[in-house]
Amino acid sequence: MINNFNQGESRLMKYILPILILLCSACTNLKPLPGSKRFTAYDFTKYSQQGFLFTPEGYSGSYQSVGMVNISFWPEVVKSEGTDADLEYRIDKDLDGNIWYIETLNMQTAIDSMYSKASQMGADAVIRFKTNFNTKNHGSKTIVGIELSGFAINRKENVSPND
Repeated sequence: MINNFNQGESRLMKYILPILILLCSACTNLKPLPGSKRFTAYDFTKYSQQGFLFTPEGYSGSYQSVGMVNISFWPEVVKSEGTDADLEYRIDKDLDGNIWYIETLNMQTAIDSMYSKASQMGADAVIRFKTNFNTKNHGSKTIVGIELSGFAINRKENVSPND
């Protein structure tokens, strides 16, 4: 009797489970999603002109290790109090209809901060430079932040800013 019950349960799972999965996946509302292209370029010219090197690669010359540099930026999120925000913000609405200002982050500002910190540490280069966009949930919204990382070094060769 128990063996028949297990066989019946096995048949049930064999046929019913795939049907349930199919029905649940068919209930998903799929909306049109327009194609898009994104071009990203970071200009390091102003740092190079000062003899500072940013590179995603290693450095083959002699150098002295200065330290790791990691910087994370998260946007300010402010609930509207009926006045417009002074800075660059995008406007978003939550499920309750409240209007929120979400700060627009600027990658060049983040790179300036990394340059400033690495220079204060005595570095003249950041090697293995990486950029990442991270997300975290804030209520019903997903907030996007910027993370930069790299290894700060001081190159031992005299490097002219005009090289």
